[in-house]
Amino acid sequence: MKNIRIEIENNVCTIYINREKSFNAINIEVIMELKEILDKYKNSKEFRSIILTGSGKNAFIAGADIKAMSAMNSKEAYNFSTEGNSLTRLIENYPKPIIAAINGYALGGGCEFAMACHIRFCSENTIIGQPETGLGLIPGFGGTQRLPRIVGLTNAYNILLSGRSIDAVEAKRIGFVSEVFKSEDLLLNCISFAKKINKNSPFSSNLIIDLVNKGAHLSIDEALSLESNYFRKAFEHNNKNIGIDAFLNKKKPDFLD
Repeated sequence: MKNIRIEIENNVCTIYINREKSFNAINIEVIMELKEILDKYKNSKEFRSIILTGSGKNAFIAGADIKAMSAMNSKEAYNFSTEGNSLTRLIENYPKPIIAAINGYALGGGCEFAMACHIRFCSENTIIGQPETGLGLIPGFGGTQRLPRIVGLTNAYNILLSGRSIDAVEAKRIGFVSEVFKSEDLLLNCISFAKKINKNSPFSSNLIIDLVNKGAHLSIDEALSLESNYFRKAFEHNNKNIGIDAFLNKKKPDFLD
């Protein structure tokens, strides 16, 4: 693929947005290629978790390709937004855990792609923001919806309305990322965390992702009822027997895919 590069090793798939000369900016080709990759490996047993990152050390995704956007009419812009939202929903609901390794600029669509991931880590040189208002636009890939859910209304309004960028320290303080690492250590730490996830039951990970996403839009009573149903599903899966047997016999579980 022209804009996407993947590496699969030790049960971890690392997906690189491969447009380093353009600071990994998003265009429609990037969106369609990434959707194709994720659809292809949705049920794959080649790996259990994914890391999404940008090529090079300067940018995760610096935003949408402004030159390409400048040539769009309103209908094309609408289609671009719906395709982007389709991709972020695919990431958000993906059955395998997806970790965003934010290595530098994550602006506009880059920030929105990162927010769709289940876990976010960043490097010390990271700059995050939604600068669309300064272009006479608004976020188009879910920024107005996910940012308040992640950092709260007060922080989201501050970032969205001002168009200002935040650094890695502030990103961690407001809960946008879980951890901050030196640039050279970011990917290694993401791989290490992915391996921790991979030791656990993939079926359990899939249930948790689905439950968290669905529960966020339910009342607490409805969500707890759903959790009880998923708890039952976990008991019906063979991985429950494998995990409990390993615990009781003081050995490491070898979970099924």
